[in-house]
This record gives sequence, C-alpha cells and structure tokens, in this order.
Amino acid sequence: MASEELAVSVVLPASGTGDRFSCQTPKQFAFLLDKPIFFHTVMAFYRFNWVQNIVIIVSAEYIDRVTAMVYCCKDKVNVVLGSNTRHRSIREGAQALLHVRPDVVVIHDVVRPFVDEEVVKTIVKNAFVHGAAGVTRPLVSTVIQGDENDMLTASLDRNL
Repeated sequence: MASEELAVSVVLPASGTGDRFSCQTPKQFAFLLDKPIFFHTVMAFYRFNWVQNIVIIVSAEYIDRVTAMVYCCKDKVNVVLGSNTRHRSIREGAQALLHVRPDVVVIHDVVRPFVDEEVVKTIVKNAFVHGAAGVTRPLVSTVIQGDENDMLTASLDRNL
C-alpha cells in the first residue's frame, strides 16, 4: 500500500526546555532564516498532501505563540499541551489523534526541519506493514570515551 493511500498523522514534540542547547530560549524557538525552527518542520510536513493531521506538543508557556504562528495551517495542524517528560508529551499528542484514528503516526523531532518526503513515505509504508519503523544513519562524528576525570580513554569505532 502506498503512503498516499494511508491515513497518516504526524506528532511533533516541541515542549522541551533545550537545556543542552545552552540558551535562554528552547532550540525549537531559535530562528532559522526568518522563522523559528519548529515552524520550518511543521511546514515540511504540511506540504505533504497525504499527511492528514499534524499535532505539535508544546509547553504551557509557548502554547499561544505556537498556535498563532500555525494559524495559517489550522486545517490540519493542532497544538496540544505537553507533559513533564518527552514520553508523556508524545502520549498527549497521540491521544489528540484518537478521533481521527490514523493508520500510521509519524513521530518526528521538531528541531529537525530538513524532512525528505521519500524517506518519510518509506517509513510510513514500513510502519504500516511491520507495526513500526525508523530511520538510522551511519554515525559520522568522532565518539570519544572519557573517565571520571574527563580524561580521554578511547576513541570508539563508528563502524560497529
């Protein structure tokens, strides 16, 4: 079955605090070109005419801001209040889709705006057939291991 024949919804977790980003503003609200990163990700999925619903999960602090920014896409974008963990927030997003009962739900990190339609179609088809699917890429950065004193102890093999 082609992805275009399936009822597909997307859940975009965007309620994180961005602690590792080391900025006052969570990274999903950092600007890329002229818009926050989250908006680019939403629009990437919005342009796929075969995606019926998009749920953005946000913290209470940002819910009004995000809702206003995606008003242009209200025909298939819904903003939902997140929870205190990523796992629970994704659950909130999935529950927001109970009324539409999609064949496949894609969960995508909102700070990854470069979405390839063919890759997503492949994921959707495999998720439908196998019950779940995901994307992996070979690791390209160097991974180092340190000891309790933050001293380098090994450079890990990326080919394993």
